[in-house]
Amino acid sequence: MTSRPYPYNLAQSGLILESLLATSALDEISTAEPSLGALARHLLYAGHVLPSLHPRPRGEQVLRSGVAFWMYPTGGKGPYEMLPDGRVAKHGLLVTAERGATVQDVVLAVQERMPERGVEHVHVPASVPEEDV
Repeated sequence: MTSRPYPYNLAQSGLILESLLATSALDEISTAEPSLGALARHLLYAGHVLPSLHPRPRGEQVLRSGVAFWMYPTGGKGPYEMLPDGRVAKHGLLVTAERGATVQDVVLAVQERMPERGVEHVHVPASVPEEDV
């Protein structure tokens, strides 16, 4: 993975997590399935994966557009929930990925960074050169 200039080099910022969470505009995906199969299917069936016009050496599936979505642990009610006592339970991972990232990189990033408690963010940079996307 290579470093790219602004805004890509600052895409890990956690300052806007709650604002994005409040929009309710991002897809929410549960970690219910082993190997995060639901995530890979979501990226494929939502049209984010390149067709096989550019076969990759290891058969990787490449994102043709940037994506953003919430992953939350199974058993939770999305990335946050209001508890009966008025507290807010936060649990999940905001995932952003650039055009040119592979599905495999996205799944691996979620597996490595999914928090047990709280809300965090992971950004997956492009790993495929722009001219190959």
